[in-house]
Amino acid sequence: MARRRRWDEMSPQEKRQGCGCLIGAFVILVIIGAIASAGGDSTKPTAAAASAAATTSPPASPAAALVWYDGTTELRGQIATSAAAVRQHIAAQDGASLRPACQALAALAQTARDYPAAPDAETQQAFHVGAGYYADAAQWCDKIWTGGGAVTLTVLWERTTNALGNGDERWQELARRVGGTVATAAPATTASRPQATAAAPAATTPTRTTSTPRPASIAPRPPTPAPATTASSVYYRNCDAARAAGAAPIYQGQPGYRAALDANHDGVACETR
Repeated sequence: MARRRRWDEMSPQEKRQGCGCLIGAFVILVIIGAIASAGGDSTKPTAAAASAAATTSPPASPAAALVWYDGTTELRGQIATSAAAVRQHIAAQDGASLRPACQALAALAQTARDYPAAPDAETQQAFHVGAGYYADAAQWCDKIWTGGGAVTLTVLWERTTNALGNGDERWQELARRVGGTVATAAPATTASRPQATAAAPAATTPTRTTSTPRPASIAPRPPTPAPATTASSVYYRNCDAARAAGAAPIYQGQPGYRAALDANHDGVACETR
């Protein structure tokens, strides 16, 4: 192995070459240091800071993100309603109603996970994570019937409820981020029992008491015939005499009535002309 020569053993030419190499190496180190210094500027975020900024920074296109978010309103409302039903049935320990509610939630959560992507990655991630929590809630709920292993029923209920809460929180953060509104559960529609209610009194108007008008063409009833015993005590030679005496018309049975004066034989003699 060749022995390395010492500095004092080198020729002047070798020393000049060695110095040149040292200077060149120094210059290179200076340049590298300057580049590293520029790259390590304190204004450049670290990996952790960049991750935090990606979580809290506004979307690249706020208007587009809000339009996309508004397009999910109906789906988010359906999931909120389904989640509220699951909570309600768990609180009531109503297993018969809980299972279909959890199955409906699972289908809606899958629809949300398959929903067309948002215009920016941050909005899409927040929406997708929230939908994933709702899907987890449906899976924990389904284990009540399919078997949860050593997990007790109470724990399954608790995990279902916790997953629902996590989904709500994620989507609430998403709403604040894009400036949208949080979907709320629709009012529960339950069949109400018929109730006997007193009918409201109908609006009435004062009734006027008016006498029913009699037909003008009704003829007056004939007076009660006088006793026949007095018929022969009065005699009218003709109707003119009866009219002159103020007795016309003379009804059958009245004093002065006789068939000779009753021209049409209707029981009324000397009728008014």
